[in-house]
Amino acid sequence: MQIEVQLSGFLRRTGLPNGFYGGTFHLSDGATVRDALRLAGVDARSPWLITHNGELAQYDTPLQDRDVVNIVPLISGGML
Repeated sequence: MQIEVQLSGFLRRTGLPNGFYGGTFHLSDGATVRDALRLAGVDARSPWLITHNGELAQYDTPLQDRDVVNIVPLISGGML
């Protein structure tokens, strides 16, 4: 199956620290969000939110052909 891994926010410009800027992966049936993230170089300790088809994802969420996994940076700051 084919899975798209996208980056959001400032990650779209800068990429991940490992140089990943998003892309398409071919995974076997039964793959999970964790499998897609592993190919992108992301592990469970990474400080990002992960979505699957627009919904907050769990690492064990099963994937289907043409699903989209998005890596979203946490945002902080602003004025009081």
